[in-house]
Amino acid sequence: MDEHSVKLFHNSPFPNLSIGMTQEFADIISNSPLKDIMKTPKTIVKVLFHYQLFLFTVMMLMSAQESHPRDELFRTCAGVAAERFHMESFFPKCELFGHVLDCWSHLLNFDEDLRSNLSTRRLFATTTLTPCEFHIFLVVLDFQQPAFWIIDNIKRDVDTHDTYGLLPDIIHSYMSKYLRNVHHPNVKAFSHVPRQIPQLSWSTVNTSTDCGTLTMRHMETFMGGNIRDFKTGFKLESLAHENQLSRLRVIYLCKIINSDYNLLKESILHQVTKFQKLNASNRKQLLKDAATRIHDRLTEFG
Repeated sequence: MDEHSVKLFHNSPFPNLSIGMTQEFADIISNSPLKDIMKTPKTIVKVLFHYQLFLFTVMMLMSAQESHPRDELFRTCAGVAAERFHMESFFPKCELFGHVLDCWSHLLNFDEDLRSNLSTRRLFATTTLTPCEFHIFLVVLDFQQPAFWIIDNIKRDVDTHDTYGLLPDIIHSYMSKYLRNVHHPNVKAFSHVPRQIPQLSWSTVNTSTDCGTLTMRHMETFMGGNIRDFKTGFKLESLAHENQLSRLRVIYLCKIINSDYNLLKESILHQVTKFQKLNASNRKQLLKDAATRIHDRLTEFG
């Protein structure tokens, strides 16, 4: 199959991976040579996958038995790297490693270079500031329209400092000092802005292992401004919502591994070619053994 062809999987055993969400940065934009794109049109974008990419996802998660968990699967020229066991945390109902979100942050920063200078620019930090035992949530600091947001998928009745600890306030304090040092015109307003925790219509009660995936979606779609304009495409907490999260895990895994910024991309695609030669019974056996093996490895390395 030509490497540039796509398959929607309507009439095959492989699923259509479209999740029917509005994406601020669609895949087609990420691969565009155009540099003066101000905003992606707010239309429903179907995420199309190369046939090879879906097979790669299956290969990586299901045939990991004969591969070492410390094999690197992602590395950028900036030295950001992730190993196989990090990426295996994309397996459904597993908690994502911080390394995965760090990789995502770097890819989003690369994508920001595609924006027009007239568009709102974003800069994504990494998880190195946060203790590993923390629930994963997003802290947003807006300098243009001074605001201090905590974007969290967990449904909460009140904001207490016990919920998030001192970390968000410490980050806000340090950034206020930075703006003061560079004589930013909005430093006074930003320094005194209270933190806001919006009530999201798609907030959840029972998705404790999916907070990383939800946060990745929040990172991708939140543009600041009026919270009423914040759209992720998530359904209310339900089976349909769980299916969206499962599909997002596959989508984000493919986007990270297949990114042009991944220096290991070509060697991964070579593994895809080998995986395609396996017969159906071997693939079925790999699928059967995958869940136990991956959960065991995540317990070992977590």
